[in-house]
This record gives sequence, C-alpha cells and structure tokens, in this order.
Amino acid sequence: MVAFTLYLLVACWGFIGDSTTVVIESEDQTTFNAVLLSLDSQGLHLQQDSNARTLQLDEVASIQFSDPLPETASPATRWVELLDGTVIAANAVTSDGEELAVELPGIEKAEGELPVGPTVRFPTKLVRTLRFQELSAAQLPPWQQLTNVQRSLDGLILLRPEEKLDAIEGLVSEITSAGVQFEFSGQKIVVPFDKLAGVKFFSNQQAQQRKVTASVHDLAGNAWAVTGLSVQPTAHELQLELLGGGEVKLPLAYLSSIVPQINSSLYLAELQNSQRTVADSRPFKIAIPGADLLLGPQAMEFQLDDSRVAIPSIQFFGASTLTYRVPDGYSRLAGAARLTPHGDRATPCDAQLFVENKLVWETKLKRIGVVEPFEIAVQPGQRLKLVVESASAAPLGNSVVWEGIRLLQ
Repeated sequence: MVAFTLYLLVACWGFIGDSTTVVIESEDQTTFNAVLLSLDSQGLHLQQDSNARTLQLDEVASIQFSDPLPETASPATRWVELLDGTVIAANAVTSDGEELAVELPGIEKAEGELPVGPTVRFPTKLVRTLRFQELSAAQLPPWQQLTNVQRSLDGLILLRPEEKLDAIEGLVSEITSAGVQFEFSGQKIVVPFDKLAGVKFFSNQQAQQRKVTASVHDLAGNAWAVTGLSVQPTAHELQLELLGGGEVKLPLAYLSSIVPQINSSLYLAELQNSQRTVADSRPFKIAIPGADLLLGPQAMEFQLDDSRVAIPSIQFFGASTLTYRVPDGYSRLAGAARLTPHGDRATPCDAQLFVENKLVWETKLKRIGVVEPFEIAVQPGQRLKLVVESASAAPLGNSVVWEGIRLLQ
C-alpha cells in the first residue's frame, strides 16, 4: 500500500479553513496539492482540482504541519500523568476538585510570541498523578513507590529533608496559584507548591481496552495517544479522543505532527499461534479432562499497575511454550515479562524468547512485581517461541504474564 506524508500549510497560529492547502508526498517522491476539507475516522477529505478525494488513515505515514519546530518553548513547571500513561508537560494547573485546567507551555516563534499556551481540561477521575517538581535520582524511586500504592483517597506527596518523600491521605478540594487545598482528619489546609512533590489522585475508573489510532505531537513536545481525532470544516481545533477516555481540543496552530498508528502493531494475544505445549506437572500424573486448556498459555487483558487501561497480553499458568510465525510487515517484538501469582509467594521462573530455535532473550523472574522489558528484532516468516520454565517440579500455582507482547512494524 502506498504511504503518504502530508504537510499542512497553516499560517503561524492561523486556523484551518476552506483554503487550507496540503502537499501530499508519496513514497516515490511524487506530490500533488490539495485542500484539506476535514479529518475524521473515515480519513482525510480533500479537494484536488475541484474534485473531492478521500485518503484512508492507513494510507498516511505522518501529517507534518508547516514550520513545526518552535524556536523556544517556555519551560514546563508541572507534569500531568493520565491513567493511560500519557504525561503532559504544562506551565500551570488549577482544579476545582472535579476537573483539572492544564495550561500548556507557551511557544515563541520567529514571527512572534505566544506568551500563554492553550488550556485543556480533564476530569480529575482520568488523571493519575500531578507533579510539581523536577525530582532527583534519589527521589524518583520513593515517588514511584508512593504513587503505586492503591489508595481509597487522594494522596499528597510531601517533600522532606535529605531528598526524602512522604505521603498523607485525604481529599484534594482545590488547586490554585497559592497551592493545594487539602482536607484530612477533619482539617482543611493549603499546602504551598514548594512543600510538595505532587499529588496521586484516587480514581475508580473501570479498566477498558482501546486501541491507539494515532499519536498527536504538539509544539511543546507532548505526545498524545488517541483513539480518534477529527477536524470539521472551518474548525479551528483538532478534537482528540484520549486513550484513557475523555476528549480534549488543541488549536491546529499548536500542533507539530500527527502520526497514524493503524496496523503499526499487532498483539500476539490477537494472533493465531502455530503450536502450544503445556508441561505435565500434575501430581501423581492424574488425568484431568480439559487441563491442557486450563493450564499453559492463555490470552488475557492485563491491567497495568494502578492503571485503568488494560492491554492484550498472554498469561502462562505453569511451565509452557507458545509458538508463532511472524507475519509480513513486522520487524520487532516488544513487551515485558513478570511474575503474577494469585498469592504473595511464587516459584522463580525463567522466561525465554527464541527466534528460529535460537535463544535471543532470557530473564530470571524471582520477585513479584518486577517487570522485565524486552525488544528484539524479527523478520517475516520466522518462527517465534515463548518459553516459561520453572524451578519447581509442580509449578501449578505459578503465573507469568507476557505484558503487552506485540509485533511492531
């Protein structure tokens, strides 16, 4: 299929309209000019020489806006992490307790300056953390530990002497320029930002499986993972449907690029395997009808630590192998492996990846919760084998998850 690169010639801080011109470049370097009328789930709707034309999103390699790189972006002072893992750099954040108003960094370009960036709004229930400080190498591990704790209330992460962090639980009722208004133990206090590392928000948002269709990059360097996007005729903004839920709108003049990701990855959980084996570890070799279907590899939706978004993964119950053939168009395999027993004890396991019977990656899983990421090169047609071996003779209680294991183009 022919891929295209689209350059949207939008005047600096201008808006899309009937005369928005695009230059479409194909892989063989041929180009044609057209007018972008709209963008929706069906594709890019264009007008070329008075004729209407639509390009499907899977025909598009990227959409680059003219003059995409700013000379200067005002430095970020706040970082907002959404439940889907997206991290947004910002200049300022305020909240009424129900919603966050996030002011994005301003951009200075050769033609002038945008002193204040656009403001986007998120329901608080879609926000995982809000960080107020650049953290040192010594502060990052306690930050991750404190923000990974499952809480029934909001958590206020406090700065302590000697680069230590601490947390108290309560309710964030408001965030203003003066600090965070926090309610705990029947008290209301306002904590200034210089005393805070950040906030871990409570959310009971349910896990959901959504597929990324594009990555939208703004001029401040933020990358937004979206499941849908649209531009209507004469509109001034791009509407983004976020991976974790909710919608935001960004001015077209604030965009750097849009990179569609349709068919750019394929989860192994969604691919038919060519061979599946389960180690016979049953005590006394007692025959159990259907045990081979209950044990061994199973496709599942895995919910990441303290996230509300589930991703297709493969779970191995006990020692097993699973074999695939790499389909056309894919060159890498990526994901992570971890122990996930039902209790608080697990037998150490070896997780291995073979390509054409050659061991290319291996890790020893000894501790619950430790994630071992990987990314290896593959080629179409190669035989790919996932193996889990246990140090126990009867590892029926063991569980290893190949988290988000997927083929990439």
